Amino acid sequence: MGEREAGRGKVDENQPDFKKVVGLEIADVVGATARAYGKGVEDLRRKRRGEENEVRSIAMYLSRVLGGHKHSEIDGTLNLEKTSSVSSGCLRMQRRIETEKRLAR
Repeated sequence: MGEREAGRGKVDENQPDFKKVVGLEIADVVGATARAYGKGVEDLRRKRRGEENEVRSIAMYLSRVLGGHKHSEIDGTLNLEKTSSVSSGCLRMQRRIETEKRLAR
């Protein structure tokens, strides 16, 4: 990985705890994201190997960025198999938000 790419797209597990300031609970973020997409919360928890679940990725990203929640907290709420899935989902969504105007809005 080049020097330019090395720091790009990192989500710091140890970032300051924004929960106390913003006050967004994971369940609130997941519920609002599901409603915005016309889905149920269970749709975000359903496992679908091999296909991206955009709604779940957005819920992960927003829970992390706006709520300041730890990967393990998000993992448990969204019924993920591995905590690393949260990191991967957040990074993937961050890259998409940077390039897709629809998601940035």
